[in-house]
Amino acid sequence: MFAMTVDQRRSRDGRDLVPDALGALGRAVPEPVLPFERTVGDEIQALLGRGEDVVAACRRLLRDQEWHVGIGVGPVELPLPASTREARGEAFIRAREAVEEAKSLTPSLRVLGGNRSDEGARDADVVLRLLASMWTRRTAAGWDAVDAVEATRDEGGTHQPLRDVAQRLAITPQALSQRLRTASWQLEVEALPLAARLLDAAGARMAEEWGGGQR
Repeated sequence: MFAMTVDQRRSRDGRDLVPDALGALGRAVPEPVLPFERTVGDEIQALLGRGEDVVAACRRLLRDQEWHVGIGVGPVELPLPASTREARGEAFIRAREAVEEAKSLTPSLRVLGGNRSDEGARDADVVLRLLASMWTRRTAAGWDAVDAVEATRDEGGTHQPLRDVAQRLAITPQALSQRLRTASWQLEVEALPLAARLLDAAGARMAEEWGGGQR
């Protein structure tokens, strides 16, 4: 299992971003094990079962550069409660440690396994932080281009021709291609499933170590 603990950055200096984040995370991860919820103050927690959902949540959060993100890989106590706020287990302990460590990192993200020496969790941490560096450096125009292309993706993963997307953005196909290159979008497309696989592999190893991954 993957527990996520997310804390708003500079919360004393700005407005409460939790409601907007909960809406965005609900769209990015429509089927969590336990939903994203405000736990206390400006903190959010959730329990996820798939690496790809963790990656999607991180991508949504890190693009705004307003959040510290901690991910804990490990078992949770069963039976699961109805609310994330009531959930317990090693994954949540590690997520708490991870978000505290993330506060001193750039980008502000950390992945920790139930066993802190687990190489799989460390590998996932490195790849996710590389992706996070890409997300936090991407310009607003770059995100607009990426969002516009991804909005045309069908169930088979095929996108509409760039000329059609460019027309909707009122720019030339050449300008759209340049924005996508600057945004490193093609590299991101290739790296996203790698990050998900590394997380899933780390989760599987934790499950074996803890006798099924839950207790």
